[in-house]
Amino acid sequence: MTQTHRSVEPSVEQTTQPLWQLAQGASAILAAIEGSDAERLRLLHLGFLPGRRVRMAHHRANHCVVQVGCSRYALAKAVADRIQVVILAGGNEERQ
Repeated sequence: MTQTHRSVEPSVEQTTQPLWQLAQGASAILAAIEGSDAERLRLLHLGFLPGRRVRMAHHRANHCVVQVGCSRYALAKAVADRIQVVILAGGNEERQ
């Protein structure tokens, strides 16, 4: 069963996008996690909680490295596509 976990309601000016689309060096707020219950729970236990700040360290062909709090995680593109984020104003320090 695919469901969205708790989400942070974006304002009129904010829209969500998949984490995978976040530019290198950019920061965003985690808005929702889509996918199976097991996958969502695994990400929640790692600290991918709605409302937390995430920073895109870098992209590679089929994975990316993101920072959540003081921890860094490598995520497959398929997983990063199921994590929705809201980009922070001025959060694009570096463009890839």
